[in-house]
Parts: sequence; structure tokens; C-alpha cells
Amino acid sequence: MKTFIHYLVACIILGMVQACSQSTFEEELFDKKPIAESGTVEFKYQGNIYVSKYERNGNDIIYQNKEVDNIVNLFKENPNLSVYIHSDGLQEYFDSYSIFLNQEISNKDSVNPTTRATGISSATLTVYTRTKYRGDKGSFTVNQQRPILQINDLGVYNLANKITSMKLNGLSVTDGPLTCKATFFEYTNCQGRSCTFQITYPNIDLGIKDFSSISLNPIPLLPEPLDDKTNSIRLEL
Repeated sequence: MKTFIHYLVACIILGMVQACSQSTFEEELFDKKPIAESGTVEFKYQGNIYVSKYERNGNDIIYQNKEVDNIVNLFKENPNLSVYIHSDGLQEYFDSYSIFLNQEISNKDSVNPTTRATGISSATLTVYTRTKYRGDKGSFTVNQQRPILQINDLGVYNLANKITSMKLNGLSVTDGPLTCKATFFEYTNCQGRSCTFQITYPNIDLGIKDFSSISLNPIPLLPEPLDDKTNSIRLEL
């Protein structure tokens, strides 16, 4: 009788372990987004907005707009491609992060500083190793005394190639900067392809719950999502 009870208990425990494993597996599958077989791609490049319908043929994507097809092929060959995510979700591409940064500086120079009554005093970037702000995390902060923070190697924090979601939260102050940018780089020392997110006063809270929805090349040119591809970060007020 005791032997039978022990056998029954062992079966129950084994079933619970298998159920937990299945639940975790299903949760991970739920986090992965399927690749659409057809649709429309829209992005901005060199001041122009490009739109094209597309169809997927195996691993290839056929764009109806041949100009888009040519631009995307250039993007695929560019090891320093930089993408900026606008607040409305539009992805704008630059041939390098330095080009993007120079344009940003130029835009700042054209803004009258006397119009900045209220801005951002500090901002904290929190990154997570799983979607929906879960898993291991790391937090980094910039303020007006230290407006630029460059994390050259996320391996120091055991976060290299692991970031899957993030939050960027600012605090307001009188006469502070209007924006804060967080840029995620493919390689250490802020090298390689990059993706930039920005908060702009008064909208100073931003969350990206799944980096697989952000592509280093124009969507739907997956599988080139941003998730698990970050090795360094630049945070800047």
C-alpha cells in the first residue's frame, strides 16, 4: 500500500512539473509575434516618407514599390544603420548614428531657448531581459549635472544581448531640456547599427514592452528585430 501511495505522489509531482514547463513554453510563444505574409511597410529616409505593399516569398520579401526595394537592400548592407522611432511609431532611418546626432543638434540650434519654460530634470532608463517589463533588469539615470551616460559594455551588468523591453521615465523641472534620448547599439562602445527612442516634454514616460516589434531594418524585414541585440547604450538629455 505504501509503495502504491509513493508511486501516486511521484506521478502527481511529475505531472505538475510538466504542466509548469508547458505553461512557461506557451508564455514564451505568446511573446513572439508572427511574421505577416503580406501588408504595407512605411518608413522615412533622407526627409522622404516611403510606402509600399509587400508580399513574403519564403525568406524573401517582394516590394511593390521598386524604389523601396532598392533602399531596403542598401539598408541591409549598411553595418552602421541608425533608426529613430517617432512618437507615432514611424521609423526614420539614417546612414549612421553620427548623421542622426548631427541632425538632432542642428534642430536644437533652431529652437529658441526662451520658449522652454518647463522641461526634464532627470530621466531613468530601465531595461529588462524579458518582454512586458519582466525578468532581470538594469537602471541608468541622467540629469542636468550628468546629461550624457554611455554604457559601453552591457556585459558588465550581465545584460549583453539580453534586452527585450524597456521603460524611459523623466522628471519635470523649470527651464530644463525638452527631450531625452535612449539609443541601443548592436555592438560594444556604441558601435554598429542602432535604434533611438525619445521622450519629449510633457510626454516624459515611454514603455516598449516587446523589442521584437522594433526592427533594425524597415518592418517587415524580420528577422532583424531589436530584441536580444543590444551590447551598449547611450542615454542623453
